[in-house]
Amino acid sequence: MKTGLDRAREQGHDLVFLVGDLPYYRKAGFLTVPDGRVLMPGPYDPERLLYQELKRGAFDGARGVMRVPETL
Repeated sequence: MKTGLDRAREQGHDLVFLVGDLPYYRKAGFLTVPDGRVLMPGPYDPERLLYQELKRGAFDGARGVMRVPETL
């Protein structure tokens, strides 16, 4: 996980989201997305939607439905 987060940081990403179990991912610095603030397309358990800021304050402006950048 550290390698993946380091690589995301190196590639210029400021924020990472994942769907997982908070007790496990909290150890790596992930937090629960506040209810309804950020949504994902498709089925998922919103209580398991987590985020981690790779740059301080990156989550401050995060709102709405996630989308995949066209460059992927």
